[in-house]
Amino acid sequence: MDSRWAFFLLILHCSPIVATAQNASHFQLVSEESAPYYGTIKLTDYTTEAEETPFLVFPRPPQKGDPPMLGTFESNDSAVYFRPRFPFIQGRTYWIKPATIGRDSLIPLNIPQQIKLEAPQLVSIYPSGDSWPANQLKFYLHFDQPMEVGKAMEYIEIVDEDGEKVKAPFLDMGQELWDANQEQLTIWFDPGRIKTGLIPNRQYGPPLEEGKKYQLRIKRGFRSITGLEMERDRIKPFQTSSSDRVQPDPATWELAIPSADTQDPLVVRFPEPLDYALLKTSIWIEDRQGNKLAGTATIGGNEASYSWMPLSAWATGTYQLHIATDLEDLAGNNLERMFDAALSKDAASSKSVVTDIQFVLK
Repeated sequence: MDSRWAFFLLILHCSPIVATAQNASHFQLVSEESAPYYGTIKLTDYTTEAEETPFLVFPRPPQKGDPPMLGTFESNDSAVYFRPRFPFIQGRTYWIKPATIGRDSLIPLNIPQQIKLEAPQLVSIYPSGDSWPANQLKFYLHFDQPMEVGKAMEYIEIVDEDGEKVKAPFLDMGQELWDANQEQLTIWFDPGRIKTGLIPNRQYGPPLEEGKKYQLRIKRGFRSITGLEMERDRIKPFQTSSSDRVQPDPATWELAIPSADTQDPLVVRFPEPLDYALLKTSIWIEDRQGNKLAGTATIGGNEASYSWMPLSAWATGTYQLHIATDLEDLAGNNLERMFDAALSKDAASSKSVVTDIQFVLK
């Protein structure tokens, strides 16, 4: 069964709502922003006699086998509401297939253009530096709005210094790695080509070669969930250094310790760039009693530094900088093991271990 159908049927199973519509005028878009059901399709004048779906919604006139849009049904005493999983796109027409009015009937519903929508932009790429190790493991793309899922690889490519497109450099995972807001996309280089000794590595070599110049290209046409497209290509040039086969070591980090009774940041400098996404989650501060402190973290340029500012002034005393051992460098080496290494008993452990750096404020 298509996973989209499965998701839709699961929604109906969990929240069954039964409705029988009488005519097309009973369907309307809730377009008042202050309304509790804003952005939904409202069905009025319904009954609960027959056990069937009130209606289905399609982004275009459906052909046989086309799945409906994903979403949830809600109801109150006077109406049924369909809330799409992703907002309806302004300026488009959607098609409603009611439970009655003839099984093959379709009702068009126009979504008005209320505000001027902006084309999506790729606002940042991480690693942000222009030097990547030859065994670079992954990179991140940050957009200014939620993007369409499922077609990213049609718009992303690596080009070498001769202008040739690098063949199959990325890992095909079967699904794309977006964050919950669909604004950050994680792209992995193929680990089978990075790890020495594996068949893909022996057959095709690594995706990137040491000492070469490349361009990461994100091509125009990449669509947001509103249907608008990126208007221009985004190109990030970078050069590869030697492969990184050394694990990050917090003992080599430099700490600039603030003074007590200030809100100056604690600044940590690394001898190499570290993974952007993991830096946001793998470091935190605790006081002497083990209480995790509230504050604001900032990742520095080239991901080679980290600063942390408390929400209130530092008190005199001893603190701990905690680092989770899954924190990685650009090649995927973490504090416990190298990425390109044989699996050991320690590497197989799923337990997250942290290391501490103690510092004192006076």
